[in-house]
Amino acid sequence: MSNDRLCLLYENQGRMHKALEEFRLAAVYDPKNSVIHFDVGAIEMRNGRYGEAAIAFQKAVQLNPKWDLAHRNLGLGCLQFFGQKGRRTQTSQEGFESESRDEGRSPAA
Repeated sequence: MSNDRLCLLYENQGRMHKALEEFRLAAVYDPKNSVIHFDVGAIEMRNGRYGEAAIAFQKAVQLNPKWDLAHRNLGLGCLQFFGQKGRRTQTSQEGFESESRDEGRSPAA
């Protein structure tokens, strides 16, 4: 089974820790793949780790500057992170978007 499929399997089973572990491993082997970094960011956002999410989305944006959703999620991750640090209040994930694997992925860089 390919690493990408294994990541999705873990994600679909709700095993986010394992999915994140596999996505991070995939990033080591394919560091210029913006989709992998985006997926890491999406999982980090879902888990409330906004700083880590922003770092992953920033890498996706660096690799593919034309990817609007990666830019949007980078902004949301930063807002959540700084809001979380500044107020220490419970944050909302309203507005956060994660694309499904089968729909409108990143435009070609």
